[in-house]
Amino acid sequence: MCCSSRNVGLALAVILLYTLTSLSNSSLAPNFLVAVASVAAGADRPLFLTYAVVPMLALVPLSVFLMRRFDARLTLVIGLVAFAAAGFLGTKSRMNGPL
Repeated sequence: MCCSSRNVGLALAVILLYTLTSLSNSSLAPNFLVAVASVAAGADRPLFLTYAVVPMLALVPLSVFLMRRFDARLTLVIGLVAFAAAGFLGTKSRMNGPL
């Protein structure tokens, strides 16, 4: 059975939720640029190459190194906290006034 272990089931659930959230966020910025700023659909490729693809090329080997060096749970928590902080910073930048 695939999910006979509770840890495997929880890990699959976290991966699924992270993937769903990432997919919705990855289409948000290009759609915004096309609709609001009237930018052509392919004109934002250099921007996303610089600020999305290149950092991922650096962070994937770093995450593999951390997984081998430290406990996998700690690496997962660090990644999810970074993801939550990025989301919080994205919403905070549009707020007027203090929290």
